[in-house]
Amino acid sequence: MGDDRIYGYSNRIGLLGLYLCALFAYLGVAIAHIGLFLMLVAALMQWRAFGSALRSPPLPQLALSVLGLALISTLLAANAHPEYATSHWAGFGDVLQLWLFLLPAWWMGGRTSRILAVLTLTLIGFVLGTIKVMEWEDLQRLLVFNRPHFRWSINAFGQYAGSGLLGIVLLSPRLWKWSAGRRGGMVARVTALVLAGLMLSGVIFSLSRGVWLSLLLVALGLVPLAWRLRGGGRPNHLRRWAVFGVTLLAIGLLLPGNPAAVRLNEIVQPFAQLLAADGDLAAVDDISFRERLGMLSLGVDSWLQAPWIGLGPGAPEFILRANQANFVGGSTYTDFHALPLDLMVAFGVLGTVALGALLVAVLVWARRGYASGCLPRDLYLTVAGLTVFNVLCQMTDT
Repeated sequence: MGDDRIYGYSNRIGLLGLYLCALFAYLGVAIAHIGLFLMLVAALMQWRAFGSALRSPPLPQLALSVLGLALISTLLAANAHPEYATSHWAGFGDVLQLWLFLLPAWWMGGRTSRILAVLTLTLIGFVLGTIKVMEWEDLQRLLVFNRPHFRWSINAFGQYAGSGLLGIVLLSPRLWKWSAGRRGGMVARVTALVLAGLMLSGVIFSLSRGVWLSLLLVALGLVPLAWRLRGGGRPNHLRRWAVFGVTLLAIGLLLPGNPAAVRLNEIVQPFAQLLAADGDLAAVDDISFRERLGMLSLGVDSWLQAPWIGLGPGAPEFILRANQANFVGGSTYTDFHALPLDLMVAFGVLGTVALGALLVAVLVWARRGYASGCLPRDLYLTVAGLTVFNVLCQMTDT
């Protein structure tokens, strides 16, 4: 079989895997895994080009730094506490899986049509996946602002909905331009508005303060960036979306009982009680707040035991389980509800910095793609916005 035919077959297999993975990431994980496998097989069929991309700086250096430090941490932790070795190696496996992002990155190849197809299929899969797992009782709880738990945690649901909202808003000018004068163009616009409304509703109904704050911070950062990249012109679509968002937010704030304001007040009240009691944690009524501070204190004390290399990937879970009796009702936690602290406890300063460098590299690559003309402005803003938003959401699980 000639090289051209192998290349053609591998391209079809790789793209099939890419689109399957995008559509079923939320709809059906088993099929998404099949998509990853197809992408891997197809990439190996193009090993000369794929291998060359893997060897391009700074990717090898980042991979060696992250995996090397994680492996050292895992080996030391498994040797020190053999009874937790399985948990540590499972955590190391999670670090290895992180690098699977190279497969969809390779098959998207910086091509606008493929990136847009992946984003669209992911959004469709999320909507269908939510419908698939949501029961009538979940919908009833959402409508009265109680927090249900279906497949994902409700905070994760808010994070995914926020990602969908960001993508729709940032790519709406492209949709508006594409649909102008086309048959069915109005249907496409109405569909985008409905989806945006659903995503914003998901963000609000999740009652996740961390998601709300993350979305606000990203929006405040993206507006001036979009303005600057536009050369000082007026991005009319931002004004349209601002009016749309403020209208829906106002509706949410005017709902009976003002649940959004009540939820936000839950942030301020514990701090006010803590200050009034001169730092006496027992004076705080919010049990969740007291437990969060307790977890943070425990996490910092644990990190200080091995500040540079960490206590191993499984450390956050077994440390929290060992201190389960200190939490109200013996609540079981598997992480410290703060990604930086989880990473510091597991991998120390060195491993955390290495993982942070990977994140910075993604943003730098996106910026270079935009500067070279390979990545359109709206896609650059989308990649940057989604990356920062999802990282901020992981900073706290509230």
